[in-house]
Amino acid sequence: MARITLGMQCFWGAEAIFGSHLGIIRTRVGYSGGSTKNPTYRNIGDHIESVDIEFDPNTIKFEEILELFMKSHDPTIKHKRQYMSAIFYRNADEKNCIEQFLELKKSYYSSPIVTGIVQLDEFTNAENYHQKYFLRKHPSIMQETDLQDDSKLITSPLAAKLNGICAGFGAIDYINEQDKAKLSQKTANLLETFIKNGPNIAECGL
Repeated sequence: MARITLGMQCFWGAEAIFGSHLGIIRTRVGYSGGSTKNPTYRNIGDHIESVDIEFDPNTIKFEEILELFMKSHDPTIKHKRQYMSAIFYRNADEKNCIEQFLELKKSYYSSPIVTGIVQLDEFTNAENYHQKYFLRKHPSIMQETDLQDDSKLITSPLAAKLNGICAGFGAIDYINEQDKAKLSQKTANLLETFIKNGPNIAECGL
């Protein structure tokens, strides 16, 4: 498995968008890119709201996630640091890959790309109530799938997929058969309605 960390305005929407895709295993939201010790939502300091993504590179490539990142927000709009567009790198190879990727993308936009390329020194999990924000709006689904525990919401691949679907992304077929068997017909129908209605993350500014 591999990891990538991204800043894309409000982390609620970013987690839903990425978590819904095939090849994405787990997601969590948090704070990174700054020097403030022990950041929190109320004391974020110079950190950036970020989503940390664990993915299977045999199913979805690093560059494909970067493509999705660019398509999911406007990388030419400069926001305050908390909500800035950012791609974090863990080593020199990743940094070079990101630089080359953004260089190639310049010609696609009429305005300069302002996405930051930021070294990832540390990632601090956001408060539990921020994790899987859209899934948390549906406690009956959490109960049915045994995802009421906060730690499970962070580590469960099923939670990542359900959170995306509750925000109108993805597909039920992206859930593995074992987890799909946990869903009642009533819940499956509700999830299909979310998908049919389409993305519902306007509160995130995306």
